Amino acid sequence: MMKMQDKQFACDTSKWSAGDWAKALVVLFVGLMIAHLGITLFLLSDLGTDTFTVFVQGIAYRTGWSVGMMQMTVVCILLVLLFLTTKGYVKLGTIVCALFGGPIIDFFTWVLGTYINGDATMAVRISFIG
Repeated sequence: MMKMQDKQFACDTSKWSAGDWAKALVVLFVGLMIAHLGITLFLLSDLGTDTFTVFVQGIAYRTGWSVGMMQMTVVCILLVLLFLTTKGYVKLGTIVCALFGGPIIDFFTWVLGTYINGDATMAVRISFIG
């Protein structure tokens, strides 16, 4: 039986080719786009969202920053703390997620903000998050 400390959470990327890295980054970026589209739809619908985004949204409201820029700032602060405490788990994908998640939220807010908002009918708001 494998013990918890024997598990590896990160794969060995030392033998990856440039093509392997490119494929992994494309898959990561597509996943980021899908996940942050979901976050944006919850934010725009004004029907509630996850606790971390509510935290970020509150700080953004108080500072006047966009939710995306505040999300990137908070995640980068957490990334620095993670790097200082668990250096082995901070890889390229972690950094990409930290730097691109917020701008993706701001992009989707810019594109969809006029169509989906708190003033839209409940049917429209629910259809985008359901």
